[in-house]
Amino acid sequence: MTSDMPTRTGTGVHERDDGQAVLTGPALKLFDHIDELVKRWAATEGAEDYLFPVTLRGGDAYRMGYVESFPHLLTFPVAIDGTEENVRRFTARQTESGQFSLTDVRTRTPKHVLSHAACSHFYPLFGNSDVDGPRLLTTRSTCFRSEAQFVSLQRQRCFTMREVVCIGTAADTDKFLDHWHTRVDTLAKTLGLPMTIENATDPFFGDSENTKYIMQKVDPVKFEMMYADELAIGSLNNHRDYFGLRYDIRTAGETAHTACVAFGLERWIYAILDHAGPHASNWPDLRGLD
Repeated sequence: MTSDMPTRTGTGVHERDDGQAVLTGPALKLFDHIDELVKRWAATEGAEDYLFPVTLRGGDAYRMGYVESFPHLLTFPVAIDGTEENVRRFTARQTESGQFSLTDVRTRTPKHVLSHAACSHFYPLFGNSDVDGPRLLTTRSTCFRSEAQFVSLQRQRCFTMREVVCIGTAADTDKFLDHWHTRVDTLAKTLGLPMTIENATDPFFGDSENTKYIMQKVDPVKFEMMYADELAIGSLNNHRDYFGLRYDIRTAGETAHTACVAFGLERWIYAILDHAGPHASNWPDLRGLD
């Protein structure tokens, strides 16, 4: 994998200096085709599509363990207190640098976080309920993470994730993950992408000192789709009964298990352009895949 993207001329990729990418033309069509392919696969298996807000209630972020495990990645929708004095104090302190100063400015206490993963909205939605499993769900969401550095398409402050989720018994989620492991592996081979599926761990705060990190090392439940051995462009995740216990989700008279497969759409764009080159005529046609 090259350290920089190939020339963007004619690709429809516009890189901003803050590490974000703007897509149009061929790149946007490719983005849509990847998303539509996964959505179509999910639909043929009976998955129901959902559209969620980009915010998650703060209480849910805490309840699902995200505040404890990933505080360093949290981002918030922040607004200043709208009183005239406070607004004037805020505007008087701003400069052309675009780096907003909130020193001595009152902000409204945030009650939400910005979504960190598309699937996070499903567990509160199905909380305190009995689910006829296996229940398949899918959604596409803009996600936000506060990383140490940002690189367009590869590691962005906000990015797009398409996920497919399974709620059911342990056997249901194991079968779901095996099936999608095969689907993803076949897709990579069809596209000619040098991609492997590898054991991985989540970026827990404190890493080696975090018991959840240690548990994932001992008993892997996360597998990443690794492009060229360097960039994770998606993942398969077995949550077991973690969210079922946290949200009292039940199936077949027992605590439900959950699992998900996630596709980072901008990263798939990166992988295809990096591998196939900048000319759209050389890019794979995903519309006919099933």
